[in-house]
Amino acid sequence: MQFTTALLTGFALIATVVAVPEPRAASFVTWDCNNCAATENCPRHDHQNIPSETCFQLEPGQNSIQVDFTVRPSCTVRLYASGDCSGNGPTFPGDRFCKPIPANERTSYQVIC
Repeated sequence: MQFTTALLTGFALIATVVAVPEPRAASFVTWDCNNCAATENCPRHDHQNIPSETCFQLEPGQNSIQVDFTVRPSCTVRLYASGDCSGNGPTFPGDRFCKPIPANERTSYQVIC
């Protein structure tokens, strides 16, 4: 009986899924302008080797984003209107396409894996 209980407890612990942060989950670039083109009037902001499951503040005035790398296809960059990464913001996969940042989602970001 004790062996069965211990075995079932072990299976329960294995089945429990815990989000483990990836140390270098994604790299992406944001720009002040809408077309992901770095010029004198449109500086780029590099976000390299961002760990997952951690909230960061986005630079003010960002208008476009290009996600260059994610450690796994399931990882995405999520932007938020709030400063604490709460709520549901748009997600951006690592597909290397330039995309506009919605005006109301420019406060913080987090890599979700």
